[in-house]
Amino acid sequence: MENHKHRFYCHIERDGLWGVWDCVANRPARLGGGDLLGCTAQRAEAAERVLTKIYDGGLDAVAIRIAGIVSSVGSA
Repeated sequence: MENHKHRFYCHIERDGLWGVWDCVANRPARLGGGDLLGCTAQRAEAAERVLTKIYDGGLDAVAIRIAGIVSSVGSA
């Protein structure tokens, strides 16, 4: 695999559609519960920007902490 400075990058697939790759997970990136494959170039680029903003800004860690708080309150 090529070296990329970002966690996510867009790539063109064999069928001419686009996907977003997650370099950390070493698999197609996921957003909204689905793999980001078979996208238009515009959708792939938008998803890459959203995922980069989430992970670079630490928003994934915030979401995990919030989910833990909600589940612990729900079980009390």
